[in-house]
Amino acid sequence: MNSLDQNIAFTKKEKILRKCWFISYLISFIFFNSGILIFPFYFLFKAQDKSIAVYFYSLWAWALILLFCSFPFYLLYRCAFKKQGIKFLLLHLYFFAMITIYSIINSFKTGDKSSIISIIPLSWFLFINFQLFMMNRKYKKLFRGQKKLNVT
Repeated sequence: MNSLDQNIAFTKKEKILRKCWFISYLISFIFFNSGILIFPFYFLFKAQDKSIAVYFYSLWAWALILLFCSFPFYLLYRCAFKKQGIKFLLLHLYFFAMITIYSIINSFKTGDKSSIISIIPLSWFLFINFQLFMMNRKYKKLFRGQKKLNVT
């Protein structure tokens, strides 16, 4: 197993950055999937008079939707945090930056003050992702340099 993680000794500042990224990652996972996570409890109260078969199939649908919505978060965790990758993290940064810019423009167009408050966590998560991207990029360059030295 040729993992980059085995060859890296992170500094204290980098460990703190990785911990902050992981906490922000968990917060964003819960925030973006909160509607999906709450759905079964809502359905329990609404479908008390329905048959058990309808409830059973809706739980299967809920599980599939949760799996489908969780897959990009798993990819981000696996590629950016575990493997110190930069490609998927860069793609995530592009999409997240577009969402943040769209939210800022939309909040000023509508004059909605509550959406301006939601921009703060979006910007923070974007900043933490960018810092992790820069750190991973530094280690990728180091790792490539070590590979070239070992090959020649």
